[in-house]
Amino acid sequence: MRDEKHNESPETSDGNEDEARRISAQILSIFDLATSRGTGEDGKEIAVYATISDAEADRIQKNTGFDLHDWFHCITEDGIRHTLDEHGDPVKERKRGQIAVTRADFANIHYVIKNADKITHDGKTRQGLDAIKYEKRINGYMVVVEEKRGKEKKRLAFTSMRILRRPPKK
Repeated sequence: MRDEKHNESPETSDGNEDEARRISAQILSIFDLATSRGTGEDGKEIAVYATISDAEADRIQKNTGFDLHDWFHCITEDGIRHTLDEHGDPVKERKRGQIAVTRADFANIHYVIKNADKITHDGKTRQGLDAIKYEKRINGYMVVVEEKRGKEKKRLAFTSMRILRRPPKK
């Protein structure tokens, strides 16, 4: 149960609720697949769920310097598992001053990305890829991280999410 209430309803900023529902359903489909597979099973499914619009690419470029026109958002089983392993335990997250991530939070990933209060370059991932961090006040402060994968495939892949009780440090 959440300590904080939604301060906004998760819809797309352009009001396209059918598209928002389609994207959420696609993300949750990969979530269900990732959480149903046993350890050691082939878990490399990738869902490309949205094209980055010109307006979105312009906003990301303004905040990070990355030109992502004609790129796509995607989510992988690995990103989902990482998030649940690192940020899904309520006891561990409470000790960190955070809120555990649940299945329902994954449905808000694209909303957070499209409607972020703040977008920043978040350095490099362990794989040496550039990371982009999106922050949005919803159920606390949701933080979503994507990494740039390949110039040929042009994908921004979800890598992690966490929910802070308080605003992120400046």
